[in-house]
Amino acid sequence: MNHHHPFKWRHYSAEIILLCIRWVQKYGVEIRRKLKSFVKPPNDSWRVDETYIKVKGKWTYLYRAIDPKGKTIDFYLSEKRDEVAALIFFSQISSFGNPRVINVDKYASYPPAFSAMKKRKVFSEKTKLRQVKYLNTPNCYLFRCIGL
Repeated sequence: MNHHHPFKWRHYSAEIILLCIRWVQKYGVEIRRKLKSFVKPPNDSWRVDETYIKVKGKWTYLYRAIDPKGKTIDFYLSEKRDEVAALIFFSQISSFGNPRVINVDKYASYPPAFSAMKKRKVFSEKTKLRQVKYLNTPNCYLFRCIGL
């Protein structure tokens, strides 16, 4: 993207685009809260994992939560892969309810972050964290879904 003309070839002027971005930043949380009542709640079994992706030329961690059908529940981009990032992501996905189980890989930061969320009573006592190596890798998930 050209730094002098970041919105070159766009239909709207830069001022309009920047104004819209400011509105989203100011009212995004409220809009999300109101839209939540129109969205079908996810299944009670979630899969959470993280991967490393490039965003605008910069490597970033993508945390994601999906339901058993592969539909995205939510995602979070973080500069770091640590307990704080896991805690932020768990806080974010908690707005979708209390799943029966959250399936994660063996990433060491998930259990302490999950325990902190349970201590704060964000997740119910019935919500369990299940760590299974390779559970969330796309190929394992795909093969299990098609019965292989």
